[in-house]
Amino acid sequence: MKKFDAFICHASEDKEGFVLPLAEKLKSIGLKIWFDAFSLKIGDSLREKIDEGLSNSRYGIVILSPNFFAKQWPQKELNALFSLEIDGRSVILPVWLNVGQQEIKEYSSLLADKVAAQAHEGVNNVVAQLVEVIDPTNEYPNTLLQEQLSKIRPQKYSDFDIRVSWKPDMKVYAPHSNYQLDETYLIIEVANWGQREVIIAKAGLHLRRKDKPFILAVNSMYYGPQRLKDGEKRDYSLEQNKIKDINLIDYAWAIDQVGREWRSEK
Repeated sequence: MKKFDAFICHASEDKEGFVLPLAEKLKSIGLKIWFDAFSLKIGDSLREKIDEGLSNSRYGIVILSPNFFAKQWPQKELNALFSLEIDGRSVILPVWLNVGQQEIKEYSSLLADKVAAQAHEGVNNVVAQLVEVIDPTNEYPNTLLQEQLSKIRPQKYSDFDIRVSWKPDMKVYAPHSNYQLDETYLIIEVANWGQREVIIAKAGLHLRRKDKPFILAVNSMYYGPQRLKDGEKRDYSLEQNKIKDINLIDYAWAIDQVGREWRSEK
């Protein structure tokens, strides 16, 4: 048994502005975080830090930033990072801080291909994405989602249209670590029939239930925002047993990255 849920590996220059608030928020929602021991300084060995952290933690949160890459860790240590992925399970959870796809790609195409949380979305959203992986039973992502949805007022836009529909009793047949093949899933289909690209941040269902009126339907840490060009669509899968009674569904919804919401008719 690991003593900690996760450790945070980061450049010491990034601690005050982002990493410390991130660690404090993770701790405040009940996660056991090993933090201060993993501030990288010039000359530190990333491999030794990662090995030490994972020996005591279930996951490693790695803050990738210009300061992090300035430590000039060699290629062999980058390879060591990927060798720590156990049985195909992601134990290294990357967070991009003040870097983009191109900067990451310059260091490693493998690293660039790994879905990461984005620091520019704010500490709360980064924490919600990390918690979805580290502790799926934690209520924080759902609580944050309720707060965000409560501030949204649906609008109609004439220049493009997002249609969200739901289909009960669908099975997920493709092998995937997130899905149980003996479970039944609801498929929320989000389609863009408009004239401009839309980036869907979240999708889910609205239920007629007071204690939890919304359910998040996508694990954003694995899939990230879904980029839809005209005519494209994406499916979001949600375990049907989380809903209990399909008759409770009011509608499905999708939200793009700038906060616009679309609702389907049941």
